[in-house]
Amino acid sequence: MFDWIRNELEIYAMLMSNRKHIWLIPLGFFSFCLCVKLWMLSNYENYMMMNGSDAFGSIVTMVYEKSLHRIDKIAFFGSLVIFIILYKKARNYF
Repeated sequence: MFDWIRNELEIYAMLMSNRKHIWLIPLGFFSFCLCVKLWMLSNYENYMMMNGSDAFGSIVTMVYEKSLHRIDKIAFFGSLVIFIILYKKARNYF
């Protein structure tokens, strides 16, 4: 059993070093999601500075909070799913 685990870890290390797109594409997706989150943060701060707490302030804050949590989930789970798909494709070729 330990030979199987050792063999899988060696294959994993080889795939990660030879096929860099397996970890670069999910990293790029995660970075893109972080950029979107930073863009939303700056727009929200600008909106609150310009308008203050008007009638739509509470609605905008509620939508903003939900959107940030969704982006966090999409960034984490999306990167994980992309990594798993790319790894399985590369593993099938090996």
